[in-house]
Amino acid sequence: MHLFTSQSQRSLLGRWLSPVLFGCLLLSGSAAAAPLQFNAPPRPPNTNGGRPVRRVDLGSRTPCAAAAPGKYLTALIPSPEITDQLLTRSEHPTVGVYVPFAADSIHRLQFDLWQMTDQQLTYELTLPLAVTQDLPGVVYISLPETAQPLTLAQTYRWSLSVYCDAAQLEADPYLVSGTIQRVASDVDQTLAEATPHQRAVAYAEAGLWYDALATLGALYQQTPDDAAIAADWASLLSALDIDLSALDIEFDHTDISAAPPVDCCQPVSDALRDELDER
Repeated sequence: MHLFTSQSQRSLLGRWLSPVLFGCLLLSGSAAAAPLQFNAPPRPPNTNGGRPVRRVDLGSRTPCAAAAPGKYLTALIPSPEITDQLLTRSEHPTVGVYVPFAADSIHRLQFDLWQMTDQQLTYELTLPLAVTQDLPGVVYISLPETAQPLTLAQTYRWSLSVYCDAAQLEADPYLVSGTIQRVASDVDQTLAEATPHQRAVAYAEAGLWYDALATLGALYQQTPDDAAIAADWASLLSALDIDLSALDIEFDHTDISAAPPVDCCQPVSDALRDELDER
């Protein structure tokens, strides 16, 4: 049996389907081209917001400042106007910081993670970091697998300090800070066969900032010429939304969003840490 018995019927059907199919393809293409968007998690009830963070260090200390005029040490965390719930589903998460200084102007980097409960220090980690020649750029700091994992539903604070010289070890370093909370999430149950890009999108949609940042940044490192990944990276980092105009300071974010993270910096051994402190 023939479904269509005449050329005119087939022609009529073709004219009817053409705009429908074209519209479907157009919608599909638009969805594919839309950059990744971070879906801020809702603020829990009965809270007054997160603890204070230091997203940008506007200091002008030497010799680091001489290496990057107009650039600032910046924590890669969203504006508090967007969210103060900085979440991860990882026991050993990764945070990101933009370091605007040349490697040879830095004496040492130090990452600290801690938790206060009822005014008591209940968790503390200090991680000195070796600096490579890849700076300036966005650096990732990952909690080592050997470190105590983050506890579910607990909020921790972290900071990255930049010491420009040995004398500054006893003084005021450049410093940015943020918070991080590990939450239970079933998002990974749907990602068994997902690509890294699909994972990054899923984490962003689930409001898992640190997971989206780490996954997408790692993918951007591997595919720096992929325009779609670059657009997603810039879109994700638009959540930083840093505006210093009230201070009459122009904040140039182009170096933060225009390039993938750099391969810096790795934890150093205790022996190398002692050597650095003696320099």
